[in-house]
Amino acid sequence: MTKQHYITAVLILLFSVIISSSDCGSSQYYDGHTTGNVSTEELFYEPYSSWVYPVYADYQFNQNYSLNQSNIHIEVYFGSWCWMSRQHVPEFIKIAQYYNLNHQLFELNTDKGSTEGFERGKEIYYVPTFVVYRNGTEIGRIIEQSTDLAKDLEQIINQ
Repeated sequence: MTKQHYITAVLILLFSVIISSSDCGSSQYYDGHTTGNVSTEELFYEPYSSWVYPVYADYQFNQNYSLNQSNIHIEVYFGSWCWMSRQHVPEFIKIAQYYNLNHQLFELNTDKGSTEGFERGKEIYYVPTFVVYRNGTEIGRIIEQSTDLAKDLEQIINQ
């Protein structure tokens, strides 16, 4: 192997490690508690409250968005072990409460699975994933990252 090939291989490996550690496709951190359907109220008690409440309390969003909630249902798939879930799920809860959005929360383990299997057939590869339905038909998703969750939801819901 030439020096140039060696350097290229090392850079590719390094880049792969950086990319894989920046998302919530997988993680070694999971406390092992039961997964599945979680109510909004449960998020304000342990084991969730230590990460939900601080983000929820501090989160401010533009309340001038027009979220036409007619026949809208949002499924939120998250991992308590994922830093993006720990950021976006409390933000979503605040938005959902303000706009009275119909939603369900599903906690997944690091394999993107749950004890009840609600995620089966939904192609959930990363968390958080917000799946938006109108009249039972999927109309859009927000996967992992969002710089303005309320705005992204508005764009999907009002399309």
